[in-house]
Amino acid sequence: MVKRPSRKLSVAALGLMCSCHIARADVLEGCWRQIYSNGEECPSCEIHISRDGDRFRVKANNGWRASFHTTTEQSPFAAEGIGRWGGEVIGPHSGRFFRLRVAAREDRLFLILTDVNYSVGAAFRRCPTMFG
Repeated sequence: MVKRPSRKLSVAALGLMCSCHIARADVLEGCWRQIYSNGEECPSCEIHISRDGDRFRVKANNGWRASFHTTTEQSPFAAEGIGRWGGEVIGPHSGRFFRLRVAAREDRLFLILTDVNYSVGAAFRRCPTMFG
């Protein structure tokens, strides 16, 4: 279940993301493991990002999917798009749509998922590889 974060934490996450960027879009592709969330801790949560033409697709192992594109306009976020919680997700978010904002900084990926009732910020690092 995703909790509604405090306004103070949401503002802090937004400030962190505003200082981020994506130098090259290809750094987004691949597997990312969650290392922090203001919604719910989930050390086994992972997302997989793949390129689909000029857009990217995200599939999360906790029941949501999204599509986004990199931004070229004046935006504090490097990429933006929309997503949807799967209908099989139990709880108030089941089947709901959300706005996705994406940024990267060094070896970290930051996401903010928002709709009218919640805002969840999460940080990810690359999934460990078999050899390291």
